[in-house]
Amino acid sequence: MHSNTNAADYDRLNQIGSPLVAQAGILGPVSTILMGYFILAEPITWPQISGMTLVITAMWLLVRHDAPRKKSPAQKRADDFDGAAPLN
Repeated sequence: MHSNTNAADYDRLNQIGSPLVAQAGILGPVSTILMGYFILAEPITWPQISGMTLVITAMWLLVRHDAPRKKSPAQKRADDFDGAAPLN
């Protein structure tokens, strides 16, 4: 089956942001292990648990670090170029 990519897909990607989409892709192996456990009754080994812990921790650190920071009103005024005169 062929998947057509349309403008709506790109709009959704732009809304979420490509860095977050890439970070969410890191969780693929974790979800595969969990689905194997719940659907196929596959055992989960200690190396898999440690790997999942490492991946989830890395994902948490990436998302936590990329979270938008709130600016104080003083910083907002200093960064605000809307009131500046045009250069030309």
